[in-house]
Amino acid sequence: MATRIEDMRDRISTLDDAQNCFDRAARAIISRAVTEARYEKKIATLKAEYAEAVADVSEQINEMTGALARFIETHKELFQKPRKIKTAFGSFGLQDVSELEVLDEEKLQDVLLERGYEDCYVVVRKLIKPAIRRRIEEGERIPGARMKDGDVAVYKVAAALIEAAKKEGT
Repeated sequence: MATRIEDMRDRISTLDDAQNCFDRAARAIISRAVTEARYEKKIATLKAEYAEAVADVSEQINEMTGALARFIETHKELFQKPRKIKTAFGSFGLQDVSELEVLDEEKLQDVLLERGYEDCYVVVRKLIKPAIRRRIEEGERIPGARMKDGDVAVYKVAAALIEAAKKEGT
């Protein structure tokens, strides 16, 4: 038995059919925009509720961890061996950290390039389509690229209708 790929009997055959099809698509796009706006509003509401719900405990955490940091800083001798104090809930103390601070990125890049330290940077290549297009339009043949001319089918749902539906729907 053959597998059906597409039913080609229901294709648009008149301008009225095309207008009706577009109108149905536009209504669906507007409906999707309304649903998106509703969910975005719900998400914003939930985020605001969450922030309010954790505000007090977040402030308490900041106060306690700040006090703990000040204690550790003023009593470093207590955190030599071991560097961290373990409790039933985890640990706290000191930890050796070193990190690279870039003071002048442009100067650093120049020095790395000058010294040939290719392991210290990555080169990113990105095609610049307008420049390639200009060269092709000037007659240059560039393998891997070509100009493609012709018509494309387009549609555009009025933005004002989408925005009005979003406002009405939320």
